[in-house]
Amino acid sequence: MAPAYLGIVAVLVIGVAVVAYGWLSDRTANRHRAAQVSGPPDRPIPGRPDDAAEPTYALEPDLLADRRYPHALDETARDHLATQLDDAPALPHGWADEAFVTDPATSWSVLEAPIILVTAEPVTTVRELLPALDRARSQDRSLLIAAPRFADEVLATLAVNAVSQQLRLCAITIPPPAAAELAEHTGTYPVPRADLQAGYLPPASLGHCARFVAGPKRCWVLGG
Repeated sequence: MAPAYLGIVAVLVIGVAVVAYGWLSDRTANRHRAAQVSGPPDRPIPGRPDDAAEPTYALEPDLLADRRYPHALDETARDHLATQLDDAPALPHGWADEAFVTDPATSWSVLEAPIILVTAEPVTTVRELLPALDRARSQDRSLLIAAPRFADEVLATLAVNAVSQQLRLCAITIPPPAAAELAEHTGTYPVPRADLQAGYLPPASLGHCARFVAGPKRCWVLGG
C-alpha cells in the first residue's frame, strides 16, 4: 500500500460482506473519491435483497498500526510447508501488498482451502468484488483474488480487511496468460468484468485448492 494511504480508514458493511476504504492524504480529494467508491449505489446491487439495510459506516484511526498475525505458522509447520512448495505448481507472481502476509517470518500469505476468483480484466471498483466477498464471508472461507491490476482504492480496501481480520484474503496481480494458468490449476476460468458487474458468479466461476501460498514474488497452488 502506498504511503498516501496513511490516516483514517472507512469500513463499509453490506450484508455480511465487510470492506474497508483507506483515505488518501489529500483529504479534499479523498472525500470526493470515497463518496464515489463507498457511498450507497444509485442502482440495485445484483443479488442483494431490495429490503436489505442500507450500508453503514464506521471510522477507525490507525488500524494498520495494530497489525497482528494470528495465523502465523510455527517452525514445524513452516518447514513442512516449505517442503511441500518444492513440488507444487508455482507462478512468478506474488502478493499485491504486504498487508496480505500471514506469516511474517517467511513473508508468506497462506490461505487454507480458499475460494479463488480470477478476473479477466483489472478490478476498478470494490462493487465488482462484493459477490465474491459476500460468499467468502457467509461460508467462513478464505478468499484469493487474482487480477491484472487493482485500482488503488480497491487494493487499499482489501489490504485493510486482511490486516483487521475482517476477511482472510490475499490479492495478487497477475497478467492474463498466467491468470489462465492459475485458473486451470484451480478449476475455474478468468471471469469477465461484465459478469462481475452483473453479480453473475456461478459455481464454475470460483476455483478451489487445498492451500494457496503467495510470497513477495511467487505463488504456489497446493492440492488444486
